[in-house]
Amino acid sequence: RNLSLIPAGVDLRSASSAKLAAIAYHGLTLSRPAPHEKVTVIGLGPIGFLSALLHRLSGADVLSLDLSPARRALAAKLGLATADSPESLH
Repeated sequence: RNLSLIPAGVDLRSASSAKLAAIAYHGLTLSRPAPHEKVTVIGLGPIGFLSALLHRLSGADVLSLDLSPARRALAAKLGLATADSPESLH
């Protein structure tokens, strides 16, 4: 039930990335953000990054939180608003 066939010609990295993207997309379809609705993504691991990017593509205003300066820098480079903690927003 939890197995997925990987089509010929698809490498393992791409296949695993597709599964992570599917998880992030499932979150997007559950939340169904309205355009310009504020969305906060906490944690910029692989699924968090994908979720933040998908929500931004849907038209939401996304704030991404992560303790890692490197992850926040990458998020900023990709055009996402970032902060290191909710307290830093005051």
